[in-house]
Amino acid sequence: MYVGEFLNGVPHGEGALYNSTGHHIYLLQQGTWRNSYFEAGKIAPAFHTNIEEIHMIDSKKYKIVFKNGVSYYGDGFIKNNNFYMHGNGVFKDEPKNYEYDGVWVQGVKEGKCVVIDHATRFEGTYRNNKR
Repeated sequence: MYVGEFLNGVPHGEGALYNSTGHHIYLLQQGTWRNSYFEAGKIAPAFHTNIEEIHMIDSKKYKIVFKNGVSYYGDGFIKNNNFYMHGNGVFKDEPKNYEYDGVWVQGVKEGKCVVIDHATRFEGTYRNNKR
């Protein structure tokens, strides 16, 4: 069920998409719609047990906040109810003072990057999640 603005009979503007099962209603997506396609906003992490929030910035860029204080901002995609970091992105684990800013391929660190681990800085290349 969509609740929000329409243009020419289709979702267009600000709105939210809900799913209802029995007596429960769940928010799936909330944000900006263009010609019935979700363009940017918040995606409910109902199917992700370790994700607090998913914000879709545009068609490829996301801001993910995990329940353990870790965050990711960058390119990615959702496939089979799983989020994959894919393209350029920044992964921050603030509790462990760790940051990876670089290339991802289907959730794997793969390519040029800058890594800050505590006070140590590494600039180089990762292959299959390793330096």
